[in-house]
Amino acid sequence: MPMKIPNILGFYGLLLFPGMENTAQVVGGTFQAQGELSQDDLQHRGRQAAQAGRFKEARDYLVKAVRPGEVWDEENEAPWTSPDTAFQLGLLLKDGKGGPADALGAARCFVLALRGGSAGPLDAYLNLASMYRTGTGVPQDSDFAKLIEDRLRFDASQATPWIGRPADALRLAEMFTQGTLLPRNLINAANLFYVTNDKLASRRLQEQAAKEGSSMAHWNLAHSYCGSGWPVTERDPKKAVEHLEKAGELGMVQAWYELGVLYQTGYEIPKDEVKAFDWFQKSPEFSASYLGLAYWEGRITKRDLQKARHYLLDASKRGRIGSDGLSALATMYRNGLGVTKDPVLAARFSPLIVDEPAKPPAEPKVRKSWAGDRNTVVDIQELLQQHSPASSWLEYGKALRRVTRISSAAIALARASELGSAEAEMMLGQLYTGDWGISLSDDIHVVEPLQLDPVKGRALISSASQKGVKPAKSSDSEGVQTSDEVRLGAENYEGQDPRRLYYLLQVWNSKEGC
Repeated sequence: MPMKIPNILGFYGLLLFPGMENTAQVVGGTFQAQGELSQDDLQHRGRQAAQAGRFKEARDYLVKAVRPGEVWDEENEAPWTSPDTAFQLGLLLKDGKGGPADALGAARCFVLALRGGSAGPLDAYLNLASMYRTGTGVPQDSDFAKLIEDRLRFDASQATPWIGRPADALRLAEMFTQGTLLPRNLINAANLFYVTNDKLASRRLQEQAAKEGSSMAHWNLAHSYCGSGWPVTERDPKKAVEHLEKAGELGMVQAWYELGVLYQTGYEIPKDEVKAFDWFQKSPEFSASYLGLAYWEGRITKRDLQKARHYLLDASKRGRIGSDGLSALATMYRNGLGVTKDPVLAARFSPLIVDEPAKPPAEPKVRKSWAGDRNTVVDIQELLQQHSPASSWLEYGKALRRVTRISSAAIALARASELGSAEAEMMLGQLYTGDWGISLSDDIHVVEPLQLDPVKGRALISSASQKGVKPAKSSDSEGVQTSDEVRLGAENYEGQDPRRLYYLLQVWNSKEGC
């Protein structure tokens, strides 16, 4: 609570004259005269007045809080206001409630409503794009309107930020379902219905998407029938197998790998290692470690040391190998089994290099091979030879996420988190809550999806936040611009232009780590 002090006599005056009305407040170490409300008070009173229909009063309070008429720059940032406060004032200015209409001020308020790393009010995007597309009260600029619409498409594809905006989430779900403004995408619509707790609508759309040939929908339904609880509540292993087979036929090779795991472990279905081996052969990019051990042991198939070496080395490069596989490689090179003896390579694979102390942490120079190529990633072993284990697994996880190998990214980030990387913990939490850092539009095929676990994800995000880490945001997705593009955009406009403010927000957000 702020401490009230008589203006002239100070603290002793408060003791002598407790009833004095002419007081000041100590707020954050500075004096604030009575009547000068804090930022929070201005926002709160303004929203209350607007809800009560006292628009002039609301407008007076909110203008003081948001200050839409000021000119800011990279160093002089606008005061932080909640997105809803800025949006509320934008509506008052746009509609001329409580005073004359001010389209320019309204546009600046709608821009401020998009500040920060999470989603803003849906109508802030729609109003801003519409004003610039039609030139209503602002210069007509179809390119800027498209930029805002692209930003909406990107934000809308991440379901989790809309949990706190259920009404907006439902509207977005309908947009994705109907293909109005947003590209038709039943999976995105199903995810949004799910975060609003409409599980029946979510299930209906997943099933419709599966009928229309969505591998992701088949994959989601398969996991549900195995007991994940969403979008299907009943268990049905037979249907799970059918959906995984169909997902694999539609191009999601990971589904065939998961079929192999079901048969290998006997989870929900009769155990059958021969069938498991057959499915693993169809998905070598995920099953290389298992195949290598199968050829090494010669128990399920004929022993073949050359194939064992090939698959185990491939698994090692992908970062998908366990201690058994590394021990097998070490034994091969130590004893010359199917390979030329090589004590250096034997030592490299045993003991586990990732568990040994390494060089001081450094920022790995990761190949930029994902730029224009979504099938190539860095070699984890190369990173581990040059950098600390935590940094290496973190960068490997980032690279895998960029090429839409989300489940593999989760494995790598979990390892980095175990090794002490709070940044990896934050990113892993975002993956489990559905924020994959990519725009899940129809033309982007997710190579390796990850089964969502919002409870686990929020716990990881909370833990990382307590360690001072802010949510990561993809820099190569639709609707997200590079820092050079942002600064160049800000230089193209002057003064109070809302477009300049939009680019300045990106600069401020980058400083804040949003």
